[in-house]
Amino acid sequence: MKKKCINAPYFLQIISLILLMPLLLLCCEQAKAPPQVYPVTEDSSNREKLQIYGLMVKNITDSAAVISWITNQPTTSSLIYEAPVYSSQNRIEDTDLKTNHDIEVSNLFAESEYKVHIICTDGRENSVTIDEIFSTERPSKIGNEIGNYIPVFTLTTLDGKKISIKELRGKNVFLNFWNQPCPPCDKEMPYLQSFYDKYKSDNNIAFYTVAGISRSTAEDYVSNHKLTLPVMLDSNLDVRMSLNVRGSPTSMLIDKYGRLAKKHAGPFYSIEDVEDFASLNTK
Repeated sequence: MKKKCINAPYFLQIISLILLMPLLLLCCEQAKAPPQVYPVTEDSSNREKLQIYGLMVKNITDSAAVISWITNQPTTSSLIYEAPVYSSQNRIEDTDLKTNHDIEVSNLFAESEYKVHIICTDGRENSVTIDEIFSTERPSKIGNEIGNYIPVFTLTTLDGKKISIKELRGKNVFLNFWNQPCPPCDKEMPYLQSFYDKYKSDNNIAFYTVAGISRSTAEDYVSNHKLTLPVMLDSNLDVRMSLNVRGSPTSMLIDKYGRLAKKHAGPFYSIEDVEDFASLNTK
């Protein structure tokens, strides 16, 4: 009786299938499972660093300038500018996201140095800063007309202090010109004294009377009328002539930038009149 032989290749296929069965089952289980999601992280090293370049101060005048710069990414900006000598600081905010920046600054002090600090912030709250210094031009219009810069002068007070009108920039300056004999000057002097007593501690205004008489005459007048208000001497009338003061009393109000803002010829008739003249709102 002959024995049947098993075909060898067929036998090997069966053995291979048996051995591969666990692997096939594992693949089927993985196929049924949901795909695993791996988070994608941004490579911050590939992001360009926020930068400011091309900073320029242009169109500089005696009272204004334009500050321009470029950022390599859209940003908002804050611009802080200050004149240290006058303790004056201002801030401008630009909330628009952009790469080309132009900001005009105005109401500047003439012939003065300004420090600029710029802060730029992108949409991811990344910030970059830059600093600059520039100086404004000399006054373009000097004279005794309203709106012009008044001529620079220095006078001496009765107690020997030298007062420079330029050094008073940063506050409004009230000047009252008087002489002797002058009945209208005599009439308004008590109101000027009351104004001085009330506002002498106000850092926003400087008040001086300007006497076009000799020192001895001015000292006698102040003593006889028991005045404590500050008196500057213009005995040779140089300042009076440069400001075109034609009569007494005459009052002038100079804004904090050194420009003539108001002029009043004749006496004041009450302290309210004096206060009304001295009021000046400037940015």
